[in-house]
This record gives sequence, structure tokens and C-alpha cells, in this order.
Amino acid sequence: MNILEQMRPWLGLNQYLCCRDALRGEEAQWFRDKLFELNALITIMPKTYEQDGMGDGALVTLHYFAGGRANWWITEKDSDPDGDGQVQAFGLVNLSGGPKREPIPQSEVLGWLAANWPDLHEVAETERAWVWLPVDLRGDHNKAKREALKEFGFRFAFRGHPLPSGKNGTWGHCCMRPMPFKRKGQRKEPNHTNHNQQASEPDPIEAEMLAFING
Repeated sequence: MNILEQMRPWLGLNQYLCCRDALRGEEAQWFRDKLFELNALITIMPKTYEQDGMGDGALVTLHYFAGGRANWWITEKDSDPDGDGQVQAFGLVNLSGGPKREPIPQSEVLGWLAANWPDLHEVAETERAWVWLPVDLRGDHNKAKREALKEFGFRFAFRGHPLPSGKNGTWGHCCMRPMPFKRKGQRKEPNHTNHNQQASEPDPIEAEMLAFING
């Protein structure tokens, strides 16, 4: 496979066609060298979850942009656990409305649970675009779990959510909508919460999600 085809999963259609034409022109060697350079960089870039928890310290390897306004900063490539090749990536996106976390597929949410909290993975249930945990995580001994779930994008359902199994989901992760991304330096309000309430008001996206959870 030639270098252009190796890079194909990382190139938009216009980029691909431009590079193809350039490789036939007078500066073909320069473009070929640049493609090899980019391919070497992508080969060693972090894969899914390898920068988990690093926040603003995560290394950005690739930057895509369109129209002078939309930007995508890629921090992790597909770990390809299913052998389907490069089909998704993780990072930040700014579509002129501020940075947001990309949605995470249900398979990745379940994979994260299996790798980090096997006991939660055993009881996890899926319903439409959601992953639910019918668990009681009250108490100081579960604080680490609660914090990890919130950091990954799970939200506490105040009144619970009835599941088809008959159980009551208490923590839910929506795999359809992006979760808010906290900007660097954003002030955190003191946390005086217990298991029945949260101190801060949800933003519009979270309010919509909580309406489904508690509706």
C-alpha cells in the first residue's frame, strides 16, 4: 500500500485529491516526505483512553479546521479493539459555539466500565442511547467511583429512572449528546452535595438530559 492510501483514513476528500495531484507534480517528493512524516506521527499518537483524566494536559496530535470557524483537535486515535480499523477518534471540537466533548459510543462507555470498574460493568444496562447503572453509590467509600463516573460523563438521576429489567437506574450516560467541557481556569464552586442533590445548576444540554432522566 502506498503512503497516500495509508493516510487515507486521516484525510478529507479534498485533502486526498489535492495530495494525489501533488504527488504527480514537480514537488512530488516534498509531499511524499510530508505524508511519511505525518504517518509516523499518527503511528505513535495516543490511542483511546491513553490520555484519560489528563484534561487540558492531553497532547493534541492533529488539528482539523473548516470554513475558518469549525475546529477539531484530536488527542486520541481509535484503539481498534474490534479490528475495523480507524473509524473514530477523540478530542475537542469547536463549531463556533465553544469547545464540547465528543459523544462517546455505548461500546466505549461499557469498555471503560469493564476496564476500570468491573463491578459496575456487570450491572450496567443499555436503553436507547443511554448506559444506566442501577447502583447505590452513597457513602465516602464510593466517593472515588462517583467522581470517576462524573468525570467520564455519567450523571446522577435524582429520582431514578425505571429500566426494562425492573431495576431503577441511578447513574446514566447519554451516548447521543456531547457533554459540556470545562474550560481551563473555570472556577469551581464549593461542593456541599449529598447523594440526593447537586450544588450547581445544570447547563442547557445537561438540563435537557436530566429532563429525560427524571421525566
